[in-house]
Amino acid sequence: SWAIVLEPIEHNKTRLIMRVRGDVEMNAKGIVLYALMDPAAFIMLRKQMLNLKRLAEKTREKREGMPVAA
Repeated sequence: SWAIVLEPIEHNKTRLIMRVRGDVEMNAKGIVLYALMDPAAFIMLRKQMLNLKRLAEKTREKREGMPVAA
């Protein structure tokens, strides 16, 4: 399963919580599958986080009318 939750902290801050969970049998096939899925999930999540950051900064820039430092 995969859950993505935005949890408000303050009026202008939000915490992003991501949880990925799966059930893999601990036999040779399951261990290989897990070994392949874990790096793939990391790469996919990193790409999503970078895109989310880009979109959030773009929105902030439009709202505040000034560029955001990288």
